[in-house]
Amino acid sequence: MTPLPHAPPDRIARLIPGDVLRVDAEPLLRLRAIEGPQVAADRVARAREELAYRLARVAVHHRACAFDDLSADLRAISTAALPIGLTDLCMVAGHVLDCTARGDAAGLGATLARLIRLGEQALTLIGALRYPVA
Repeated sequence: MTPLPHAPPDRIARLIPGDVLRVDAEPLLRLRAIEGPQVAADRVARAREELAYRLARVAVHHRACAFDDLSADLRAISTAALPIGLTDLCMVAGHVLDCTARGDAAGLGATLARLIRLGEQALTLIGALRYPVA
């Protein structure tokens, strides 16, 4: 077997993901108007806890090839993300779910990495808000 040639450092492409999480404020404003600021803040806090729990689990299930459990966690991420305006996170969870259903290993790895990056941004964003909807 012939070894692969080494590319000079200036010819190596660096891939730097530039995902930026967008938040739709409308669901949060609607939640606050209907439920009041305290209930809305409690719901956002519970959603953050659910997202943190589920995001940790998806990585574990992926490594264990537990695709049924992975799919269940992806659906739970979508359910938690949508009512608090994290539509990008919900959309990417759907993409990961599609790759899982198709058995697309390369797509699954790429979209799961994107989900985790956006999920970390979402957790940081929600955690940084002192009064998320009040």
